Amino acid sequence: MQLAGVSDQQNAEKVIGTTAQLAIYSKITVSKNGQPKPVASSLLVTGRDISNNASVGQNQLGQTVVNINFKNKEKWASITKKYLGQDIYTFLNGKLINAAQARFRIRSN
Repeated sequence: MQLAGVSDQQNAEKVIGTTAQLAIYSKITVSKNGQPKPVASSLLVTGRDISNNASVGQNQLGQTVVNINFKNKEKWASITKKYLGQDIYTFLNGKLINAAQARFRIRSN
């Protein structure tokens, strides 16, 4: 996961090291002021579903990414299967930080 507006590892660690509300949705809408807003009924997972061992790293392009693990790996595997080829949206404290297409099913190994 890439954090919008966070370009270095130290800032990314600061962002994920604070108490925050993370939520992943399957649908968004646009508010009157033009900001993306999650559709409440499309909530897939929250920060409570994530284990405490998140880490910050870099992908093959040198971009900062946050690696997370889910407590219920079967649930995430089911979500990535159901939404394969569709966008999913990650919000942190109510702000859209990532919009990504589920390109493959993540298995629950």
